[in-house]
Amino acid sequence: RKVLLKWQIRNASADIKEEHEAELEVPALSAVWMDKVMLPEIDVFCEYVSYQAYEDGEEIANSTVIFSYPKYFRYQ
Repeated sequence: RKVLLKWQIRNASADIKEEHEAELEVPALSAVWMDKVMLPEIDVFCEYVSYQAYEDGEEIANSTVIFSYPKYFRYQ
């Protein structure tokens, strides 16, 4: 299965600061690790990553990740 992964760095207002994507070949009933992506410039209190996975143009998964404890993130 070919899976298209997209991820964005967003600010607390959900505006996109950076956007990236990668295509992976994922065998059935298995998982595939991507290469590690370092984000040293991210402000862990004001920015987060959102990501989506697509197969045949259809979104099959999505989520978000913050890099601080939730109580310290500057939500808007």
